[in-house]
Amino acid sequence: MNFKHLILKATIIIIVSVLCGLIYNSVSESGIALIYESLNLESGSYLTTEQTKMLLNEGRTLFIDTRYEDEYKEGHLKNAKNIPANMNREDIMTFFETIPKDQQIVVYCSSAACNSSRRLAGFLIYLGYKNVYVYLEGYQEWERQHYPVE
Repeated sequence: MNFKHLILKATIIIIVSVLCGLIYNSVSESGIALIYESLNLESGSYLTTEQTKMLLNEGRTLFIDTRYEDEYKEGHLKNAKNIPANMNREDIMTFFETIPKDQQIVVYCSSAACNSSRRLAGFLIYLGYKNVYVYLEGYQEWERQHYPVE
């Protein structure tokens, strides 16, 4: 048997194995979410600075700052809670145990270049939260606009 034929067989076995695993994972009740539900842009999932300011002023929205604790302590949106990007999933789930699934939540980090707010928002949607939004421009833009911080 030549080397090319052996590589071809091994490649086919790997592809079939991966496909079987993905199929099993998708039909299993205990399957792992490979892709979190995407944010529904039609419902306004990505917020502008002005929209975020309006929600903050209304006082009914839970704001989550995903920056690291030292950045959060230097300043954050009023009443925002800190869930840093390095927090483990169990602690995140414990934090949200008492938060109703219909609670309006805005997640933000430092700027649009930061992915931690989008990752947390995706995880919250996966957990069943229905009103999750991302303030994409983040804390840097908020501060640049000279809006109030704590």
